Amino acid sequence: MSSPLNLYSRYIKNTYGQRVQKIPIDGGFTCPNRDGSKGYGGCTFCNNDSFSMGVKELSIQAQVNNGVELYRRRFPELKKFIVYFQSYSNTYKDVKELERMYLEALKIEGVIGIAIGTRPDCIDKEKITLLENLAQNYEVTVEYGVESLSDETLRRVNRGHSVRDFEQALDLTYGRGIKLCTHLILGFPWETEADLQKTCQRIKKYPLDFIKIHQLQIIKGTIMGAEFEKNPFHVIEKEEYFKMLMEIISHLDPKIVIQRLFSDYHRDYLISEPWPQSLSQLTSEFILFLQSFRSYQGKNFS
Repeated sequence: MSSPLNLYSRYIKNTYGQRVQKIPIDGGFTCPNRDGSKGYGGCTFCNNDSFSMGVKELSIQAQVNNGVELYRRRFPELKKFIVYFQSYSNTYKDVKELERMYLEALKIEGVIGIAIGTRPDCIDKEKITLLENLAQNYEVTVEYGVESLSDETLRRVNRGHSVRDFEQALDLTYGRGIKLCTHLILGFPWETEADLQKTCQRIKKYPLDFIKIHQLQIIKGTIMGAEFEKNPFHVIEKEEYFKMLMEIISHLDPKIVIQRLFSDYHRDYLISEPWPQSLSQLTSEFILFLQSFRSYQGKNFS
């Protein structure tokens, strides 16, 4: 039976015919809602230490080389790598500095591309032109973290940008040879069924190549974490999340490649109850869940 999901592993196999490993690095960036440009404190749910694997004290080259060595010990057959600029907003510097950093990663043997995590308000025409030029020879993906398609949620979590900013970033990037990815979080406790349906209708219209989705978890060292410890609120449970995720997936263009469906924060950072399954186990369980409802990616897409 074919999978009801268009997963990233299949995309990689069909595109490259072999395993391609992402190597996350820390380029020493910050965000405009942290440095005072748009606010302080960052997103209320975010603690980069809980998921970031890079070491900003090391050069980009050293971080990539360390990653190559680490993954080749586990998978000796590895020959191709994508460098993932992961921590904070990785277009939030002068374009000349960005060019230097991206080229430092791309010149390393075996690196076939870069994935750049950033915010939709940290991009402009000059930066897109840089990425467009790099995309002529490498796989270049921009991952715009929007997190929610509700402006009320974006305000409450201190994002400092709007849904419209996200849509303008998509418009600026689309058609330039750059692969487009976005990141959504499901389970903000104040979001309603109406918010979910609005997200479903919006997501089907966006020209995405990739998408990442995961459940809200409450993390130590965050503003939301401190609020939760003072006044606990409902955190989404697995069955709830599966139902919300099924609804989103059913409206998703079947051509969009799913890079992620669940978060995997280190348990030492979790305040909310961790789900015991691994990412692969959760994905397998969700596929069975979809099949039990005879649902699949794109079922309600038109």
